[in-house]
Amino acid sequence: QRTCAAEAAAAAATAEAEADFVASLRASGAALAQQVPASRLALLRLALPQMVEAALPATGAGRELAAVVVEAQAATGTHIDPESNWYTKNIARFGGGFDMKALTAQPGLLAAKFDRMASKYAVWTVGNRCTYYDWIARSARAATDELRGEGAILDVACGIGLPGHQLRLCGFEGYMSGTDLSVGMLARARERRVYNRLFLADANAGLAAVESESLDLVLCVGALELLDHAICLPEFARVLKPKGELWASFQWEDAVDESGAAIASPTRHQNVAGVTLSELAAKLEMSGFDFDTAHVEKSHCAFYTPSPAQDGSSLPVPYLYVKARLASAPAVAPADV
Repeated sequence: QRTCAAEAAAAAATAEAEADFVASLRASGAALAQQVPASRLALLRLALPQMVEAALPATGAGRELAAVVVEAQAATGTHIDPESNWYTKNIARFGGGFDMKALTAQPGLLAAKFDRMASKYAVWTVGNRCTYYDWIARSARAATDELRGEGAILDVACGIGLPGHQLRLCGFEGYMSGTDLSVGMLARARERRVYNRLFLADANAGLAAVESESLDLVLCVGALELLDHAICLPEFARVLKPKGELWASFQWEDAVDESGAAIASPTRHQNVAGVTLSELAAKLEMSGFDFDTAHVEKSHCAFYTPSPAQDGSSLPVPYLYVKARLASAPAVAPADV
């Protein structure tokens, strides 16, 4: 009973904070703040700077509202300054080696690592200039009205809830579940109030809690370099409806930049590897997805990771963003439509 009472009190406090935040946005006089529904404005309270930029239109009105959001977040202590924060001030400490494969082989240790990171994960994401959210936002805008309005969604390895939060910022209204192996991460995701259901699960053990052919969208961003593709990708295919979509990111191995020059693997010292384009095609097709009709977007830098030199420098991490459907399903629209 005490737990339920505490949860109710926390929910009430959050609702009050959201109402005050919305009131401050509308009191600013910003044009969009008068037009956007209160429920959508409330989502901006905990949105990271790059999420706000991705969600709002690139117009004068959009920039006006973005500036007001920064002011309102700063007034309530939720703004993270991209130029000066815990990450940027401590980056020279980061980049030390650890064996990620050894951690993923012991789910308890991996979960504990992410539990420890949970309280700083939002700052880490702002500090490393992560750009997943632009791709998610563009994909959301290109999605069908049916998917945006009634789609059943699973955010796999949702962490503190940033991918699902971005979908909500972009107007997704369907039933959204999130899963992660870290209790600490899920607790932070719950604070964002964007998921209908959150549950603890190690994706490397499968998605037994999810019914077959029950989902319109599986979203998995920023995690597949830590997951067993031979387990996860067939599971994603299993839980999707026949016309469902997979939106996923993969670290890009053997990547090249705009000039065709090779991009050195930035995470080899941590025993983290990505996939080549040919490996990606083979893995998706073996799992039941149609690579020929998939849309693959190359990013030369999805985010920056601290250099193993621990000198305050960073290395770009290249990614492949993929939108795919099951074999024989219609092709998906490009994210930049």
